[in-house]
Amino acid sequence: KVSLVERRMFMKHKSKLLMIPLCLSLCIGCTTPNKPTNNKVYIEETMHTSLPDSLNAFSISSFSRLWQQDQNLLYSPYSAYLALALCSNDAIDETQQQLLHALCYKGDIQDLNQQLVKELNTLSQQNVQSNTSIWNDQNVTLSQKLKDASSLYQSDIFTRDFKKSSLTSEINRWIQSNTNKKLTFQQPVSKNTAIIYFNTLYLQDRWDTPFDKKNTKTDTFTTSNQKQIQTSFMHTSRSGYYMDKENYEAINLPLEKGGQMLLFLPKEHQNPLDILKDPAWISQFYETNDTKMLNISLPSFTLKQDYSLTNMLSSMGVNRALSKTDAQFLSKNDHEPLYLDDMHQGTYLAVNEEGIEAAAYSEIEMKTGSAFMESVDIQFNRPFLYTIVSAQGTPLFIGYIENPTA
Repeated sequence: KVSLVERRMFMKHKSKLLMIPLCLSLCIGCTTPNKPTNNKVYIEETMHTSLPDSLNAFSISSFSRLWQQDQNLLYSPYSAYLALALCSNDAIDETQQQLLHALCYKGDIQDLNQQLVKELNTLSQQNVQSNTSIWNDQNVTLSQKLKDASSLYQSDIFTRDFKKSSLTSEINRWIQSNTNKKLTFQQPVSKNTAIIYFNTLYLQDRWDTPFDKKNTKTDTFTTSNQKQIQTSFMHTSRSGYYMDKENYEAINLPLEKGGQMLLFLPKEHQNPLDILKDPAWISQFYETNDTKMLNISLPSFTLKQDYSLTNMLSSMGVNRALSKTDAQFLSKNDHEPLYLDDMHQGTYLAVNEEGIEAAAYSEIEMKTGSAFMESVDIQFNRPFLYTIVSAQGTPLFIGYIENPTA
């Protein structure tokens, strides 16, 4: 049986069209035994010892808990994964086990650290910028395990007086400097906050063959509730991989530096949930051998979002870390125990004729507690899924376009 990683690397080498340092697509769930509803579907979790498989499973699982059919969504599972992995180094016993389970990782935290460091080095060579930082109040004593992990991740550590009002501005400057000023941080730091973990992710890349702006025209995009919207559509004809499934079509748009954008278009009168019920809906694309002449019509769009990931964590079985009385973390605030109070993410994506620009930050806030080819026309003129992946197939960003003008 050929592994997912081997299939990805095979595709990377079998055509110049499929060199991958980033790829854009939408993800859903490896999840809990909750029953599907009309607008949700959770897929049973799978645990993995390899980082690529763990990241893919986490991406699918976490996205399924965030997606809503009538709303745009841009989510970075990779950024969330890194922030949670760093935080997990300070956790012990069942708290750490639950965090690693949410990450779909079966193994030792030190092994995960080593795999992540290799992945980060690979991404940096592909011009994907990832940065982590730890902000702690001056009264907090960071554990040695957390200090060792921060050194391994090359994380910045900022010790500050969290009571000063200037802290938010300083954090915002750090976020902006690592996201090309595409994202801002404006949340006030509460008085009992002890540690804040951050990861930022930024990439900018051109299509290997840009769209001609002369071909961009206004056309109609139809939302899932049949609302018709006039928006700008980019047009191009090019050869590329094409997958035709019962419920959807999928193509790839290669980027100059090796990544790609994967696009998944539900067929007419098909619900995106019909795609998301299959936990392999993204990975199946790497198995396709079919190339076509693609006549592509794709809306240009810009998204900027901000949302909490705390409920997502809870639904993935992270209970002890979120408990004021039962959390098990080594770092202390004046000898008082800490717990995970909130996880937050901000994201940005612009897709235009020249290429893509994407940014994300993930924040974890710790507080003090009491404890010749056939021609195919494919028009993305209705809601569709997308993902940005690395050359190794790591899902960096995942999303859903319900309305490209929203």
